[in-house]
Amino acid sequence: MARAVRSSLPVLPIVEDVVIFWSMPKIETEISRLYPKLHPDRVLKFATNEANKILVISDPDLTVGDHRHELRHDAESVFWLLLWWGIHACPRGNEAPSTIPAFVWTLMTTTSSDPWGGLLTKENCKNILDTQYDALHGLLLSLAGELQTDRYWATGIHADPEFIHEAFQRHILNFLVNHKDSPFMDLSTRDRHRIAQQTLSSVRLTGSQKESHTMSRREPRLLPPPSSVSTYYANFLCIYPHTNHQSWN
Repeated sequence: MARAVRSSLPVLPIVEDVVIFWSMPKIETEISRLYPKLHPDRVLKFATNEANKILVISDPDLTVGDHRHELRHDAESVFWLLLWWGIHACPRGNEAPSTIPAFVWTLMTTTSSDPWGGLLTKENCKNILDTQYDALHGLLLSLAGELQTDRYWATGIHADPEFIHEAFQRHILNFLVNHKDSPFMDLSTRDRHRIAQQTLSSVRLTGSQKESHTMSRREPRLLPPPSSVSTYYANFLCIYPHTNHQSWN
């Protein structure tokens, strides 16, 4: 679930009162010439030469009445699903499965007002996956960067309800094409997910967080993991409502 939807309020800027909206990412792979042919309307609408936009928000008026669920919140919800799967993905092999870092599990299961914002920073959104999936950190950071600023504050093209969906699609397309021949993309996963570290001595937990961590020691009550990275991340492209399913060949 998107953070703003969960709290019923827009998410405040991470750095004081400054909000930054990044320009639309470019298709920087071998499909860069095909994308405009398949989606000319989206290429025209979301130009990559649009400059980053910086706003200063003073004394923000945050009221529940001003907040409503929008399409962009669905994109953020999908991100948390992608991250949740990546954290739990356990590659098949002879070595002992790695464990989920304690602080990651705490951030993902806490009941605070902004439970997952800490995972959108470069410092925290790294070394959270099994080492065989290290290449996924770059993609997760790119997607997280699109969510660090709440679009509630956006204007112009940055306020378009499909902006984040389009940005996500381009990041994922770039990733899939760049890594299409990488061994980890088709690395089979185990039938069981990774589990959280057993000790949280360096993490201060509330009662509800301790309960969440205790539950994590049990068998995770999750759907069976997808068979590979390529299967899971490619599925996002089917979620985007206007995706053209023609072949890229």
